[in-house]
Amino acid sequence: MIRGLRLRGWRSFEEQSLELAPGLTFVLADNGVGKTSLIEAAAWGLYGQLSGVDAVAARRIGADETSVELEVELPDLRVLDIRRAVDAGGATDVAAKLAGKTVGAAKLDAMLAEAFGASADFLARTTTAPSSAVYDQKQSAFALRDHLGRVLGVDDLIDVADRMRQLHDQYEAEAKSFRTASRRATADLADLTDQLDDAHERLAALNDQRATLRDELDTAEDQLRQARRDVEAGKRAAAAHAAFQDAHAIARDALPTDRKVRRVRTIDNLVRTLEDAERSALASVDELRQTLAVVAGRREAITSAAAELDEASGTCPVCRRPLSEEDVEHARQGHDSDLAALESGRVTGQAELAQASQHLVAVRRALRKALAVPSPVDSPAAESTDVDAARAAVEAVRARHDDVSEHVATARAARAALETQIATEQAAATEREESLLAHRRAAVTRTAALVARQTADQLLTERIDPLAAEVRARWKRVFGDRGALQLRADGRLTLRRGVDDIPFEYLSSGEKVVALLAVRLLVLGSSTRSSFLWLDEPLEHLDPRNRRLAASLMSAAGAQVRQVLVTTYEEDLARRLARRGQASLLRVRSADAAWPPGSDLPS
Repeated sequence: MIRGLRLRGWRSFEEQSLELAPGLTFVLADNGVGKTSLIEAAAWGLYGQLSGVDAVAARRIGADETSVELEVELPDLRVLDIRRAVDAGGATDVAAKLAGKTVGAAKLDAMLAEAFGASADFLARTTTAPSSAVYDQKQSAFALRDHLGRVLGVDDLIDVADRMRQLHDQYEAEAKSFRTASRRATADLADLTDQLDDAHERLAALNDQRATLRDELDTAEDQLRQARRDVEAGKRAAAAHAAFQDAHAIARDALPTDRKVRRVRTIDNLVRTLEDAERSALASVDELRQTLAVVAGRREAITSAAAELDEASGTCPVCRRPLSEEDVEHARQGHDSDLAALESGRVTGQAELAQASQHLVAVRRALRKALAVPSPVDSPAAESTDVDAARAAVEAVRARHDDVSEHVATARAARAALETQIATEQAAATEREESLLAHRRAAVTRTAALVARQTADQLLTERIDPLAAEVRARWKRVFGDRGALQLRADGRLTLRRGVDDIPFEYLSSGEKVVALLAVRLLVLGSSTRSSFLWLDEPLEHLDPRNRRLAASLMSAAGAQVRQVLVTTYEEDLARRLARRGQASLLRVRSADAAWPPGSDLPS
């Protein structure tokens, strides 16, 4: 049973601490105070995620800490302390101690299962029940068959049955394949062997034929490649020859008087001739430039001498003899005559230089054109190679090669089929022996699976039937002849009325509450060592008479279920039971609710 519950920052509770006793306890509070929160907190504190409670959503706004602490008295009277805390990100921290010794979080569920004689998942569904269980069949149902299987130790039998069923399916599939093989027509093995020899010979002949055609195809493809090279070479030769003709024509225009140019027949000779002409033209240009430079120097000297005559002091600048007016005039006339002759030579030299420069440019242009001509320059072939004929020859040989390759593939497939058929026939005897063995295995495993399953079902039925009978009896004491409540092996509930079975979800609210109470109390008391049951507002769905019957049912839970805690706002009924000594009262309030005047303080 749960001896203590402490909450911090849980929904409407800033901090709450409850000390709990055995027997039937009614938790009283107004709506909205947090009665349901107590059930959820206890469930989450005990079972964590198995409880289905969203602990993050339960965090109180502004709370520094959200935690649930439980003090649980185990059937052997040892005390288990559990503390769970959750942060805003959903990370949980679990700490547990049993009789002062730390219990690891990973071992907590296993320890609860061992102590209470049921799995933690089953306990989470059975020992705490939210108010929504009245409406939700998934929450109201138990995994009763799995639970009793563990309690009675028939899980191993069920595992054996499942394993035998798997083996039966495997052996049955093998036996089926053997039956199919045994129905296959058996051919004459010697005839198949002869056919295989013929297939080998045919395949060898086809492979030889294909190899010969492969050689022919290689030769034809070589000829096609050579024909394409010849065509390309012819195109290149024709283009080079045309370029040579253009360069030769330009060279003749540049050197119209040079007879060697007309006799040139190769590009190399043309280039050498033009290079010689370039050197000759360049020498002429250089000579004319030097001549013009000499003329310019003499003109400058004469002009300087003439200027000195005007500045002379009456003496000859050379011999220092006195100059007369006639000498000065005579010298000036000589200078003018020399300048005129030099000017005439300069004009003539510049004209010759321009002509020589143009000739040099023409020669160089012809030389560049000649240098751009591919070498050697051959005359185009008189007859072009027939590429189309070579291509047609290749395609013809390739078609024959591909045709033979298809025959090779067909022959190879036929040979493989014969080899497979022979191997199949050779294995037929072995397969027939294995077929008998597979059938025996299938029969044995099927029988073993049926026996193991029937034994497990019988054990479960023998244990569930008394529980189901007791459930029907308790139902009858409450509702009389209003049908018979049926407890199925999977923990689901139905109501038999006449010949009809009414599903749990179609029962009235009061019928659902009584059914859930009766089944939970019975299952906890008879098939587990769990000593507590916490219920959220089960009386709110009942009429006054059924409330009293349900409360009496809870107060008479028995020695095994030592503690039944019920949240309710039916204070009158709770107080009447408390006055009779059948229940105790516990009033709670949250940090968000103030007690009305005259109310009892929390117990």
